[in-house]
Amino acid sequence: MGEFSWSPERPGRAGVLEQFVCRTEEGLLRIEIRKENSWMWIEEGEETRVLQFDATDLNGVFEQLNKVEDLPSIENYLKFALDLELTIIAWEQFDREYLTLLPLPGDAAFKYFSDVLYNVSTGQTGPFNADIGFGAPPSASTGLRLGLAQLGYEGGEKGESPVVTCDDNAPQWPHPHHARADVVFTLFKKTKRGWRPKGHPPDEDIAEAIAAIANQGYSVSDWAEQAAEIGPGFRERWSHLVALMTRGCPMPTGRNAFDWVQRVQIASALTIANLDQGWEKSLRRRILLNLVLGRPDWVVTAAIVGLYQVAITTPEAKEEIDHLFRFLQRNEAYRGFTTYSMPLSLLWLRLGSSLLDEEQMRDWGREAFYGGVHREVIEDVDLAGYAESIAAGTNGFPQWQERAEDPIVAEELRVQVELAKVRIELKTTDPASKEAMALIRHSNAVS
Repeated sequence: MGEFSWSPERPGRAGVLEQFVCRTEEGLLRIEIRKENSWMWIEEGEETRVLQFDATDLNGVFEQLNKVEDLPSIENYLKFALDLELTIIAWEQFDREYLTLLPLPGDAAFKYFSDVLYNVSTGQTGPFNADIGFGAPPSASTGLRLGLAQLGYEGGEKGESPVVTCDDNAPQWPHPHHARADVVFTLFKKTKRGWRPKGHPPDEDIAEAIAAIANQGYSVSDWAEQAAEIGPGFRERWSHLVALMTRGCPMPTGRNAFDWVQRVQIASALTIANLDQGWEKSLRRRILLNLVLGRPDWVVTAAIVGLYQVAITTPEAKEEIDHLFRFLQRNEAYRGFTTYSMPLSLLWLRLGSSLLDEEQMRDWGREAFYGGVHREVIEDVDLAGYAESIAAGTNGFPQWQERAEDPIVAEELRVQVELAKVRIELKTTDPASKEAMALIRHSNAVS
């Protein structure tokens, strides 16, 4: 095995004690050392396979690997497993994204900022700028800030950070910088140098408690169990949990900055989901609804995870959460990428719905996976943008009028106008009020 390079990596999944990766021209191999056995993940492009070793330490795995000439690939997977008498584990049982596997974000801002961090790590000083199209999630800026701090900037020994800006002015409806309701707290503010968190820094004891959860192998059920132990004690300081979701907290060595932001946000959301019990008049309901109906961001994804956990543990909440998820699905960006769509599609499918059948949910999930729907645009305006102008009484896009004479387009326009009218009303409505839920239910009934 001397010709292959293995690097230690922070465990990413629940139950993993140590983790090592080897990158080859064909793909990536990952060894997970567990208490009772070890697994090797073989990833090439979009294909993944898993093999199980009896060994419970890296040397034991290497002893078996040394019996073969080549490392496994998708092509020789079966022969490799047979030669070493390894157990083949079906990939399907690990298709558990956002439950036991937390993927990195998929938005353009994350990808651009990741490239920036790499360039800075190689000595480049910027300034950096890119046109990323649709709206940049503010949380991506938090990941960038933590990554720069890890490299010695943002108050570190290297002083002032490089200038990193991006253009995200591609028109999208609903607007990617607008909340879906009249939320009670604004999490970020826009500055010349990008998004910055608002509000006070969180107390150190809360940051340490959340970081202790976030630094473990990812598992919603395991994290929720730990969150249930600390949640009630933080009830009076819930705003500090919200602050953590925007600011992050000091990052352990070996963590990816953007993955760490997501982990802290989800651990915080699960703790908020355990501040108290019950649902209709609970504090956790008020906070989670304000988070999930805020502007599209990784914070919304974290709130979706928190709501999913509430739905599977609190029967009286499930029907309302089903309506919230349907509302989010219907009010994602009409075309292009929405940060929360992929996690919502996966968790909602596992939760089940009375509002959308499984086949419809899977079809929508596939669209979300591939970056959203690419619908017709006329002079930079899509049908949802035209519908918003009608709902607001401005009818500001006459170029769509002739197109809307098509009966099929006219019917879709009718639906989009009704959805836009609900969004306009929600802009002045408390997300946790009965009025807001009535509007959301009405919106879901539009067909």
